[in-house]
Amino acid sequence: MTLCHIFEYEYSKDYGFYQIKVRYEFYSCYGILIDIILVMFYNSRTNCSQWDLKAMSPKSNKNPDISLDKEVNIGNDFPPTTYDEWRAKVERDLKGYSMEEKLVSQTPEEIDLHPLYTKEDLEEVPGISSFPGFIHYLRGARAGGYVKTPWEICQEIIGFDPKGFNRELKLDLQMGQTAINLILDRSICLGLEPNEADAGVSGRKGVGLTGLDDLSAALSGLKLNSHPLYINTGFSALPMFMMLEALLNQRHENIEQLKGGIEADPLGFMVTEGKLPISVERALDHMACCAKWVRERMAEIRTIGIDVSVYQNAGASATLELALAMATAVEYINQLQDRNLNIDDIAQQMRFTFGIGSHFFMEVAKFRAARLLWAKIVQEFGGRESSRKMRVHARTSWHLQSFYDPYLNILRSTTGAFSAIMGGVDSLHSGAFNESFSVPDGFSRRLARNIQLILLKEAHVNQPVDPAGGSYYIECLTSRVAEKSWQIFQEVIRSGGMMESLRKGLPQLKIDRLNEPKRNNFARLKTVMIGINGYVNSGDDRVFPDFIEKVNVKNSRKPERPKTGKPNRYFDHLSFSLKSPPRDIIRAGMQAFLSGATWKEVSFAINKYEKPSFKVSKIKMFRLAEMFEKLRIRLLLFSKKGGFRPKVIQLVMGELPDYKPQADFSEGLFKLPGFEVITSPAGLSPAESIDLVVHSGARIVVICPGQDGFAELAQGIIRGLKKKKPDIIVFMTGLPPREKEKFIQLGVEAFIHKGVDAHEILQQLISKIEGK
Repeated sequence: MTLCHIFEYEYSKDYGFYQIKVRYEFYSCYGILIDIILVMFYNSRTNCSQWDLKAMSPKSNKNPDISLDKEVNIGNDFPPTTYDEWRAKVERDLKGYSMEEKLVSQTPEEIDLHPLYTKEDLEEVPGISSFPGFIHYLRGARAGGYVKTPWEICQEIIGFDPKGFNRELKLDLQMGQTAINLILDRSICLGLEPNEADAGVSGRKGVGLTGLDDLSAALSGLKLNSHPLYINTGFSALPMFMMLEALLNQRHENIEQLKGGIEADPLGFMVTEGKLPISVERALDHMACCAKWVRERMAEIRTIGIDVSVYQNAGASATLELALAMATAVEYINQLQDRNLNIDDIAQQMRFTFGIGSHFFMEVAKFRAARLLWAKIVQEFGGRESSRKMRVHARTSWHLQSFYDPYLNILRSTTGAFSAIMGGVDSLHSGAFNESFSVPDGFSRRLARNIQLILLKEAHVNQPVDPAGGSYYIECLTSRVAEKSWQIFQEVIRSGGMMESLRKGLPQLKIDRLNEPKRNNFARLKTVMIGINGYVNSGDDRVFPDFIEKVNVKNSRKPERPKTGKPNRYFDHLSFSLKSPPRDIIRAGMQAFLSGATWKEVSFAINKYEKPSFKVSKIKMFRLAEMFEKLRIRLLLFSKKGGFRPKVIQLVMGELPDYKPQADFSEGLFKLPGFEVITSPAGLSPAESIDLVVHSGARIVVICPGQDGFAELAQGIIRGLKKKKPDIIVFMTGLPPREKEKFIQLGVEAFIHKGVDAHEILQQLISKIEGK
């Protein structure tokens, strides 16, 4: 992939073949492979006998049989081909079409992908000569990359009570996980008790913490200074800091010993819930209080989370996701500066969370471009060079997971994890194959964790520093992603900033517009998801996902009431303003938790008399596979109710080369929801074809005429079928013929061909056989 020359080749008169001599810094694992292949190719042009090094040793008495007509000069023997010459040759092979018409494609980010990139394409790319760990950090925040300190294996563990979480976490840490990632239950983030939330909210997203005893149980027996600790707290991290300080007080430990992040992202939480339980201003007051307290304690804890994976899971493009991340960060910077924090305090407490899409190179470019843009923004605000380093967490996409053929999700997580590592993320969650439809158990979590361990321990992807550096393609793509993202970022800023844009619904509208062509391409099979709308596993006949019983989870989580103490005497100190010292607020909350207060009681006290925030349009997260999965479940339910699987019979006509492409496409289409497809022998007469259908009991027939010359024969078959089976459903393959209207009048439902809306055809067909 890279075209960096990292070796030079030197002809040895002693040995009679080319020796490899290291020339440049090692930039890419791909470069090694290319250069070794080139050396082997060059040496194959000599008369060297099978690389017999012993025979060719200068100490040996045997002289190798080497005869060269002339001194080899690679530059002269292999004159370079110019781009114009290459293009002319390509367009001759395209027979009249230009390269732009046939070989240039466009991504959802509106970026053109060319078939060839050369070093001339890098002339306009900024920072191409920089080094990792310097200036704008395009090539990584650390000079040594992952060589000395690999990325953090930061897997999520959800669906357990505190003691269960602790048990599973200890096991996972022993088996290779390197960071603690505590996801709070959604009901807790809303300031509720676990048993008070709706069944659809409680128990699905994380761990429920009623009080200090629950946090103590969740982290029991763990040395918190041995692993980075990350806790996603929703819209406010203040109650968690109070509870964590109480826990550290019990353990006689200090927060200065901890690393990680206790993060709040009020805008991200608001767009997923539609509103906040408190005003946005109050949530930002909480954020400022936590940031000041961490600054005073000089702790290495990040308090400001910017989670834009929710937008990616809703269908956002890489450039839109990146632009919204930068816009959210700038909104927080402006708001916190108004609350007496400087840019260095703010930037050094931020941690970004991105989703990982399916386009491998686009994702690599996204993470590299993110560091470039963030360094530019912090520089514009006057931040120090050390504050321009971006802290990035990534998680593989839930949006791209499938319920059917779920083990393919392992492959999707692998490519996603690899692209994030190539892009230089600091921590990573690789999703379990069943996280979209069930609670990941020990087995699925182990597979997900081992994706990262194999990449680290066996593939050694931590060895190259910035492995993508120097690749003409990736460097150009990074530059284009940065440019496009910056343009969208400026649009958001001009509209009033991220908060105002969310209020107006502009990001939500942009994502909806992106999803329309995405869904359309998926429905028309132009975009393929293996196992869902292509190459389906017809043997997978599950009807419903193995969801946990949400009501039981809800009812099993009874809050433990305070056993000792009277925490109410501390609550009066929890209502605060910007003038209150953060240490006093945290100390009051700590004492309340030590006295037995619950999470809900503390949350209520610090948000007393607060009203909910303004409403915004909720982001609509979805899985792309859902549209075909729903059709499959409907057909399976119909099959189980009727006791048989509906059949589709294909009647083929003409010669094999004529009908086979049509029949293969049609068969694949009808197998998507689970129809049984039978193809007739070729050469049947109309009467034989009609008898075959009648005796099969099939209600759906697909006629594959092959060529237009069989149109009259096909019409006769349709008339005969309709006469004997009036309820027969008839389709035809190929583009609509000249006699299209005549076929429609005869009762043809639709014409099956590439580009047709497969989802719409199948949906109408299933509704028809269901009797709806």
